[in-house]
Amino acid sequence: MSNPGLIERARQMLSAANQRSTEQNRTNQQNTKKSKARLSKIKKGDLHPIWMETEASVTSCQREFVRVNWSRLGGS
Repeated sequence: MSNPGLIERARQMLSAANQRSTEQNRTNQQNTKKSKARLSKIKKGDLHPIWMETEASVTSCQREFVRVNWSRLGGS
């Protein structure tokens, strides 16, 4: 119950996918090397955090009792 044409087409598709995967892996490796080379040129002192530094003051604080209905949460 095998169709030789179907099997050959499946082999061609797998071969093409494998070739694209190999090319993508090669490109990824090249990009990784480039990134590592760029990072090695940057001095540690030159790095800045990616977040903004901020300050805040607490203006109020409240405590509330929250009643939990365990039957609604699936508990017993």
